[in-house]
Amino acid sequence: MDFINEFSVDMENFPYFNFVVGTMVINFIFETFVDLRQRSQLKKTKMPPQLKMINITEEKFKESNAYGLEKMNFGLIKGFYGLTKELLFLHFLLYPYLWKLCVPILEAMGRDTTYKYTHQIIYLVLESTLSTIIGIPWGLYGDFVLEEKWGFNKKTIGLFFTDLVKYYLLNMCLMPPIILIILWLVDYFGEQWYVIVWAFMTCVMFVMMWIFPNFIQPCFNKVEELPEGETRTDIEVLAKRIKFPLKQLYQIDGSKRSGHSNAYMYGFCGNKRIVLFDTLLEQMERQEIVAVLGHELGHWYFSHTLKRLVYMELQMFFMLFGIGYFINDINMYKQFGFDDKNFYIGVSIAGQLFSALDPLIKFFINGWTRSMEFQADKFACDLNYGKDLRSGLLKLSEENKSTYDPDYLYSTYNYSHPPVLERISIIDENIKNHQKKSS
Repeated sequence: MDFINEFSVDMENFPYFNFVVGTMVINFIFETFVDLRQRSQLKKTKMPPQLKMINITEEKFKESNAYGLEKMNFGLIKGFYGLTKELLFLHFLLYPYLWKLCVPILEAMGRDTTYKYTHQIIYLVLESTLSTIIGIPWGLYGDFVLEEKWGFNKKTIGLFFTDLVKYYLLNMCLMPPIILIILWLVDYFGEQWYVIVWAFMTCVMFVMMWIFPNFIQPCFNKVEELPEGETRTDIEVLAKRIKFPLKQLYQIDGSKRSGHSNAYMYGFCGNKRIVLFDTLLEQMERQEIVAVLGHELGHWYFSHTLKRLVYMELQMFFMLFGIGYFINDINMYKQFGFDDKNFYIGVSIAGQLFSALDPLIKFFINGWTRSMEFQADKFACDLNYGKDLRSGLLKLSEENKSTYDPDYLYSTYNYSHPPVLERISIIDENIKNHQKKSS
């Protein structure tokens, strides 16, 4: 406790505002530098000879680069806008202004600023509403201009706004009760709040892992059992072969919104479910689908999901612990234009102090997850699905217009999955090693 008290005294004159703004600008400059490297790479027209060896045509190469370049240009403009908007909000103290706008709403409800829980929830609602409205033009351009041009967007304007309203209402139904409980826990448990809030948030995360596929996903997609047939039979045989506790096998109408394909697993312990997008079923052969699922089951076999979950729990705990050092410093609030301390605002500001670590964390996490992807690929190859996994991944890359030859720094910083060329090269080695062992 003496260390904490001494630390708090030392932080009394800390330039919170300048540190947050400086971190935002430095992170933006670094990420823009990385993006511009990728942009230059995407403008190249000469295809690497390695791509010819895996039967990638120049037409596919140029098309994927053109799509990636348009996405990059859009991302650069959106990123510059996001930084500019945030700096203007901070400079002109628009967040404190939003906080003061809550007062007339409180008075209309027959309350005043002494009702601190209600005040913070109203602020949450106003902030979320403003963020949703500001994001609409970007969402419309992304779906109906960029994705539409390349044949990926399947949404109608009506569906776009229906989804928007659903997400907003779900957010408004879920977030206020959770925040209210957290506010009460903080007041009740005092200095040890971060331990209790961490435990509560862990419970919320597990509950949401059950609620999302069972109640939220069906609000947006039609979820139904995968029909009987060879694909279903082969998947069930694979699950039995490696003792994967498969309970349900679903397909969803992902093509209702996008031409991109996907598959995922969820469930606890011995109650696992697999969900396939209809776009995946349409784009790939049966053996390729099974091979891709062999890769996904490799993540289960090596407990990758559990390891990532443990990491997330540790990160959340230390983040809350770190925030506890700053949240009671009134100087922090005043530098951002707030007259009084309150938990919701304090967490928002203090959380930004740790954004200086974001690039390092991102490098680490993506490097870690890429190593898991290689391990899962090897698992599928050891099951003798190497050739089908190889062809399936190439199809996925082609259908999704993935970048075949990304800039090294860009892919290292941004990709959670290895670039397809690197991935195929390792799979080919795994196939050869598996054949040697078999012979």
